[in-house]
Amino acid sequence: MNESGQVWANRSLDREERDFYNLTLEASDGAVVNPRTATAALDIWIDDVNDNPPRFVRDNFTAEEIILSQNTSVGTYVTQVTSTDEDVGTNAIPLYRIDSVLDMHLSSPTHLFTIDRYTGDVNTSSTFPNLTEDYYVNVTVSVEDAMNPDLRLDFLTLRIVVPFISTNRHSPRFPQGTVLDSSVPTGTRRGSLKVRS
Repeated sequence: MNESGQVWANRSLDREERDFYNLTLEASDGAVVNPRTATAALDIWIDDVNDNPPRFVRDNFTAEEIILSQNTSVGTYVTQVTSTDEDVGTNAIPLYRIDSVLDMHLSSPTHLFTIDRYTGDVNTSSTFPNLTEDYYVNVTVSVEDAMNPDLRLDFLTLRIVVPFISTNRHSPRFPQGTVLDSSVPTGTRRGSLKVRS
């Protein structure tokens, strides 16, 4: 503080380090004998500057796969991605989008999934192809700062697996021409069968 009562910061201030200061100011009349003084309290709140990008919360996706069935219907909820931001208020609004989709065949089926830009909800937007083996796809999503898109993006890859399950559509049948001559004695236990050819 200078002699005119102006208060200055002697270094740069960062809200993320400290957002509030309480100063006690003292004024003196400069008298050599019996100087008179007065004090005043000054509260200083530090405004937020949008200088921190959002970061994905990775706790749920460190080493896990998301399993979906091959008959998953369109619009099925898959998961939700979330993020954190050291800024506050409107400076901490994230926007999500799907950055890339790559499956096991190195194709890019971007039509399979959608993401809500504001909530981070991931849903299916198409049915899966006809499978003859387990199918997996890596969905990479990104998050950006809604108010400052120049800040660095953060990325998260979701690994989605669709196990192949053969559909049991055919009943067993005996070969043509097979003739069985069988007799079952009274008292034979259920599930047992004696066959004589």
